[in-house]
Amino acid sequence: MLKSIDKSNITFQAKIKFIPYAEFEKKFGIDKTGIDFNDKRFCYDTKDRAIINGREVYTSCIQVCVAGGITDKKNAVMWHFNPGKVLGVLKNKMTKLKKDIANNLHREQLEGLIIGGSPTFLKSQKVFLELMKLFSSVKSNLEQAITLLWHSNSQLSAASYEAKSDTWSIGVFELNKYGKDKDSIIRRLKEVYSDIKVSDSDTVYLNEQKVENKELNTKNHLWLN
Repeated sequence: MLKSIDKSNITFQAKIKFIPYAEFEKKFGIDKTGIDFNDKRFCYDTKDRAIINGREVYTSCIQVCVAGGITDKKNAVMWHFNPGKVLGVLKNKMTKLKKDIANNLHREQLEGLIIGGSPTFLKSQKVFLELMKLFSSVKSNLEQAITLLWHSNSQLSAASYEAKSDTWSIGVFELNKYGKDKDSIIRRLKEVYSDIKVSDSDTVYLNEQKVENKELNTKNHLWLN
């Protein structure tokens, strides 16, 4: 059963910070492979790392995989699913994910993020739709508290969550080429992500500057109308 908590302690507006992929790698000490199984905070599509939980979690090398996390601002449950591998055991993955959310997070303040996928890889879309069903079964309207960053073709991202600052950091490939010009960075993000929907529960920052959600949101929202 999902935990309960005193609602008077709830704070809203998680931060989302987009940073260059190289900066993300440096932050977590990731080598050129992008993988570090010695770090317990690291989530990746292997038997024992596809779903993890903790106050600080991260994942990298997201391409057509569907990754993300659900948080209650004190802890996070993160996943990283490779659609090419996971479809045959998708029901089992979703059952474990739902159990981990129930056992580790407080129901009243759930929100989260989905990142990755592909507009042309149907297996990615299948995983996404199953996640949406799961969220609806966990809590009514939870899907509305999910920020979506859906890749264009052949893109690369990374993501982390830190409960201490209630912050998602998103590593974006080649973002460093665009300096600190907000409009240029936003154009780059819309090249990387074909579908962006920032939840009202989140606030986006580019180079420590707050950005209105409407500046980033696309009009696609193929699944989140």
